Amino acid sequence: MKRRLFAAGFLLAAAHLASAASPQILLAPIRSAKEPANDVSVALADALAQEMDTDGRVNPVVWSQGDPFFRAAIEDGLLKNPPDWPSSKQADVGRRAMRIDLMVLVIGERDGQGFKASIELYRGGRRLWRDEKNMTVSVAGKLDLDSSIRSLAHTWMLLMADDPLKGMAAKPRHDTPAASPGLAPRMPPAEPPRAAPPVVAPAPSPEPVAAKAAPVAPPAPEALPPAGSAGVAGEAMALVKAGQVAQGIGLLRAAVDEKPQDRSRREALVNLLLSANMPELAADEAHRAAELIPSAANLRLLAAKAWLQAGKPDEAARDLNEALARTEDAQEARELLGQVSLYQLHLSEAITHLDAAIKQRGTPNAHYLRALARQFSGEPEAAALDLTAAGSEDAAQREGRYPFCILVLDKALDTWCEVVRAVFQKVVVNPDDKKAATLATGLSRQAAGAIAALSATPPPLPHQVSHERRGLALKLLAQALSDLGVYLEGHAEESLTDARIGFGEALKQLETARELYRAEQRPKVDNAARTPPRRP
Repeated sequence: MKRRLFAAGFLLAAAHLASAASPQILLAPIRSAKEPANDVSVALADALAQEMDTDGRVNPVVWSQGDPFFRAAIEDGLLKNPPDWPSSKQADVGRRAMRIDLMVLVIGERDGQGFKASIELYRGGRRLWRDEKNMTVSVAGKLDLDSSIRSLAHTWMLLMADDPLKGMAAKPRHDTPAASPGLAPRMPPAEPPRAAPPVVAPAPSPEPVAAKAAPVAPPAPEALPPAGSAGVAGEAMALVKAGQVAQGIGLLRAAVDEKPQDRSRREALVNLLLSANMPELAADEAHRAAELIPSAANLRLLAAKAWLQAGKPDEAARDLNEALARTEDAQEARELLGQVSLYQLHLSEAITHLDAAIKQRGTPNAHYLRALARQFSGEPEAAALDLTAAGSEDAAQREGRYPFCILVLDKALDTWCEVVRAVFQKVVVNPDDKKAATLATGLSRQAAGAIAALSATPPPLPHQVSHERRGLALKLLAQALSDLGVYLEGHAEESLTDARIGFGEALKQLETARELYRAEQRPKVDNAARTPPRRP
């Protein structure tokens, strides 16, 4: 008995050590179905645990005898006769007994041709986030329960990573995806693996299974249409455009799970996440896909684009370097390097990269990016030539160019505003400060370039309001710099006062524009009762 308790205690301590890098989270399935056969809470908790295991930002503990940590807690006496199906109160008592701060409650019940599911995330007993879904992922018109559960678990992981768990660093494992669903617990070699949760009459899994060799084998029917066609990718995009973001992502994720090595499906998933304004999640997906399919250098380029949209140029440069080492066509990589340098406001370096890309193949986007770099550098004539070469935008180009223009513009504005504050401080001490005058002149030229850049990048329809407000902020900044220039020439106190007032108003309008832009970007998730996280 002592030896058994020692072993259990050792396992519990080991689990604590293993979770030191990532906080533990308790996953508790809550039964709500009147008929046990209709309950899918355990299967949902198990699938979500696997998603968390893969993502790595939290370390899942499932309320189940099959989980080694949970079982060790029972053997150590931390949990006394825990029920198979806890209430929310019992789950919280168990969480505190195991000294786990985070807890997820999962409820799932079959309903006709689909199932209803809900999830709640708690920290220290306080609810941070919740979501509800009506899920149906069908194959040949019949419910594929297994695929639906895995798709929903993946979608929930994406939503939590983008909201309540956003501040936690992901530690993804770039493994080849497992063929079967469910949690593969981290257990000692002597322990048997956890059995898959019982699911009543599930439809066959869409995962491919090895077939016996035959002289002539008939082609297996496609459970989902190819993502590169107007099939599942088009259907998923239509769902996103209709505001059913989670359903669209879940549908396309099921297609990826069906054929993990299909490059077009993975590209479609990344592009869908980008269109849903989840660039960091899109970058993670593209990076994982590139690790799984090393020969697909274009996935590295796609990851770099997503990292840039997420405002992470260092990660973009990392994937670009990998792409340059694996691709024969360096033009797109050069173009993206120019984009990275432009985001970092290394304008001369950006122009150098874009010169090389355009020399190899002058794409409209490369000319547009070089026009931006030249406008921010105060070269309006050269920028105008590039804009002519870039040609008129179609809707897709507009949706792609505008977010990047705003990223660069806002980064530049933050830098310029700090310089303006420094100039105000200098002229108060010494109105004849030549360095202050030089800085003010340069800022006026850059502000004019920024106004031109914004004017040359028409906004997509959802961003019209913030676009006008940001344009107003730029004009107020330009006027404030003009008033500052007048003061530096004649030392008229009235001009300095006007400059300060105008600069303050420009900052207010800029902050309002940014708030509007964030609201315009926010995806509308279907059937979701998402509440903003309440920090403890």
